Amino acid sequence: MMKCRFVCLSVICFLILVNVQVVFPQSSNYVVCWGSKIIPPPASFADIVAIAAGGSHSLGVTSGGKIVAWGGNGSGQCAVPEPNEDFLAAAGGGAFSLALKADGSIVAWGANSYGQCDVPLPNEGFVSVAAGFTHGLGLRADGSIVTWGRNSFPALTIVPEPNENFVDLAGGSFHSVALKADGTIVAWGDDTYGQCSIPEPNADFVAVDAASYLNLALKSDGTIVTWGDNQYGSLEVPQPNADFVAVAAGNWHCLGMKSDGSIVVWGDNEYDQCTVPEPNEGFVSMVAGDLHSLGIRADGSLVFWGDCNSFQCLVPGGTEGFVDIKTGQDFALGLKQDGTVVAWGDNEYGQCDVPNQNYDFVAISAGAFHCLALKSDGSITSWGDNYYGQRTIPGPNTEFVAIVSGRLHNLGLKSDGQIIAWGWDYYGQCDINQPNTDFVAIAAAHHHSLGLKSGGIIAAWGLNDHGQCDVPGPNSDFAAIAAGSWHSLGLKEGGTIIAWGWDIEGQCSVPEPNSSFVALAGGECHSLGSKINKIWTWGRDYRGLDEVPENETGFLAAAGGEYYSLAVLSSSMSAVPDPELFQQKESATLPQLLLVPNPFNPSTEVSFRIAEAAELDLEVYDVGGRLIRTLALGQVEPGLQKIRWDGRNDLSRNVSSGVYFVLLRGPDGVSPAAKAVLVR
Repeated sequence: MMKCRFVCLSVICFLILVNVQVVFPQSSNYVVCWGSKIIPPPASFADIVAIAAGGSHSLGVTSGGKIVAWGGNGSGQCAVPEPNEDFLAAAGGGAFSLALKADGSIVAWGANSYGQCDVPLPNEGFVSVAAGFTHGLGLRADGSIVTWGRNSFPALTIVPEPNENFVDLAGGSFHSVALKADGTIVAWGDDTYGQCSIPEPNADFVAVDAASYLNLALKSDGTIVTWGDNQYGSLEVPQPNADFVAVAAGNWHCLGMKSDGSIVVWGDNEYDQCTVPEPNEGFVSMVAGDLHSLGIRADGSLVFWGDCNSFQCLVPGGTEGFVDIKTGQDFALGLKQDGTVVAWGDNEYGQCDVPNQNYDFVAISAGAFHCLALKSDGSITSWGDNYYGQRTIPGPNTEFVAIVSGRLHNLGLKSDGQIIAWGWDYYGQCDINQPNTDFVAIAAAHHHSLGLKSGGIIAAWGLNDHGQCDVPGPNSDFAAIAAGSWHSLGLKEGGTIIAWGWDIEGQCSVPEPNSSFVALAGGECHSLGSKINKIWTWGRDYRGLDEVPENETGFLAAAGGEYYSLAVLSSSMSAVPDPELFQQKESATLPQLLLVPNPFNPSTEVSFRIAEAAELDLEVYDVGGRLIRTLALGQVEPGLQKIRWDGRNDLSRNVSSGVYFVLLRGPDGVSPAAKAVLVR
């Protein structure tokens, strides 16, 4: 399971008002995650040459000697110590990690309740490393093995004598196995399932691996031998048992690589850990974690399959091309630039099984175990758990412009400003405050709901045990809203954040200076607020929840989970359009536009002041420079003017989340372009 060796073979966005200067760049959007689960930037995975897998996390070693870690981080097993350099190999334990340096030393991090990260001195002369569930092993250049960590079973950390001439090693849950240079195998520790009783003849072995309570070993003739626990048929090698060149063991699933580069997998397949993605060819290395597997193809590409509850298998299809992100309970939902939806993580209720007609979506939301997606035509698609009717959308299923999901209930905002609610209503979270009119934004948490009126007033209803529905006064001038599990947040037009409700972990204590915020989001017991190209977090600080990834572009969207946060980083946040795209020079008289709220969902108010009457149009462009909406304003009189863009195109269809440019066009040219961020 844990054996790895060095192998050769709620929503955050930004507003920036800019003058038109340069050409639109190509947009590059990608997902990152931090806290108790880790998804690194896609550039981190370039040139990985070795891989390892732990209980719920994965590790890679780049050709430059850097460790990349992703997946479960509840014990800090993905928090690679600095300096992150000069590494040759890695190994994953139950909730800890080991890595071998070029100088022969071993670095350990993560859970250490049994001393599994306390590498014995002298920490030098090692050439290979392996990890069991709560113990570590290191092979020295002289062929001896050093062990450390949990020793609750007889002699688990005591290598049988003579401790010499070893060439390979592996750790199971509470036992260890090692290969001698003469082709024999030695095993020690827990033998409850016969995992230390090596089948005869104990000879001619060339490789070995260990899982929870089983082992498999490769013979020089290309056959595989297995022994130990046979739950799920884990010891039953598929026929023909021949032509294998490598082996790997997961919790109760096993892998064998054939000489043609294909992988054979058998045993437990509850999480598809035995379902190798097609094409099953060209592999040069493979490893297995508890319930997931990884492989490297000859072209250097990484392949993942199996359990993804902790994101140890990353995002299906890669982490790039996203415009929005949402999180449910142990799963995530992402909206791509092409209008498709991707889901990953826990799939007990089918919440990751996106329906077949996966296209033309413009917005997403995620409850505890269900999902919603909004089509550009204003209809809603749902999937996942429906025990409380959270997937039963009230008719008519049309004219929706925004959607949000609480734990077991949903809100949908209609184009006429009315809110529709459905799902579990035990706490009145679906009993919308009257009058149900003139709403411009919605938010939902565990058991309470929020609605923002066009006049900047917040309405709140549902469970109020921590005061999460008691909006602090003055209840006015709000531009955006968000909800955590038992707390609420509102963004004022001036850029300050007001938070109220449960504050046990400081999730309502907005850090100073409380100014210049442009968006906000709520997690279970933490909050997020964004300023220009930076996300601030406060509240629960667990396993790096406050360690927001550095970036040089900007955050397009973010969402808070229970112990982790997700975000979409986007180069389009720094996009500045070329005035030639607008086919007219910049006007000397037309002013800069102000958009409130911004980011917005589903509509924003565009304000400007002109000194002289003029015939004007308001134009909206996407980040690619395409004109998507023209509002003919006609003859506009001098003074302050306010125009609302409803987030639709000229065909009256909802446009997707993303960056847009808004400008005025008049007789003598165009105004400076104002950047607007729409997050459905």
